[in-house]
Amino acid sequence: MKNKEIVKYAEEHKEEEALNMCEATKQWEEKIRNDVINMMGVRKEGEENLAPEEAIERLKLKEKTEGETKGKAEGILEGRENEKIEIAEKMKAEGFDNALIEKLTGILLH
Repeated sequence: MKNKEIVKYAEEHKEEEALNMCEATKQWEEKIRNDVINMMGVRKEGEENLAPEEAIERLKLKEKTEGETKGKAEGILEGRENEKIEIAEKMKAEGFDNALIEKLTGILLH
């Protein structure tokens, strides 16, 4: 499969300059590497090339940032859920009907 893609790449670019198979392979691998880096979403706008090491570092940073953001969002949601539970418990202690508590808080009481 890879050889067919390299030959195709060489054929598509034969008008640009005389390419030998080694050069075609090198260019094809560079294009694939850049496409993968683009798909990872770590290349900055306007950047032509990005070393694999830099792409990996940016990907790690992106994952860390996304993880932190996700963790904060989960913490907020958990805090809201705990707040609802506290409100439901207070409503129950005040004698509110379970159906009304469930309707207002969205928490199912057993």
